[in-house]
Formats: sequence, structure tokens, C-alpha cells
Amino acid sequence: MRAWAKEKFQSLKFAESSRAGKSSRLRLWCELSHRCEQRSPFPLTEDKIDEIMGCLTESHYRSATQYLTEAKTCHIDAGHAMGLQLQYAIHKARRAALRGHHDDGPDRRVVPTH
Repeated sequence: MRAWAKEKFQSLKFAESSRAGKSSRLRLWCELSHRCEQRSPFPLTEDKIDEIMGCLTESHYRSATQYLTEAKTCHIDAGHAMGLQLQYAIHKARRAALRGHHDDGPDRRVVPTH
């Protein structure tokens, strides 16, 4: 009974309507990590964040910060540490992505620079 109740409660943490988007963002984050020749998307590092966020912003993803949020959530859920340096790296990446919004055309697909 307790396992069922726990599973039911965990399913309520995110709205059903948001699950597909969250899954899609995390899937692309992982795909980009592999394309950028990173061995694994997690645990997050400043270098991984900068490479993947660079690809997203240069590809005109206006929602790049949402991808970073999903990666951060997965990093924490997997039990990885969220130290001050990593928090600061995420803060800087968010700020850069918002500053780098391009209004010179439609969103494009990601093309890694490698």
C-alpha cells in the first residue's frame, strides 16, 4: 500500500500536460551532450553547460533556459551535488542565454559546431 501511495504522490509532482515537454527537452539535452563529444550529459559541469547552451542559443532556441532547468532537475534527481560553483555556472549560462536572444529569424534546429 505504501509503495502505491508513494508512486501516486510522485506522479502528482508534475502536471500530466507538462511531462511530454519536459521529456523532450531532456532528450535533446542528452543528444547534444553526445554530439558535443561529452561522454555523459550528467553530472553537469560548467564546460558541458557552456557547450550545450552555446549550441541552443546559436540555433536560436528561445527556450534554451528551459532546457537548462530540465538538465539541472535531472542532475539533482540523480543525486549529484549542486555546489556553489555549479549554481553560479548555471546562473551565468541563464543570463547569457537571455542576453543572446536573437530576433533575426525563426527558431532553427541545433547544429553542433564540431
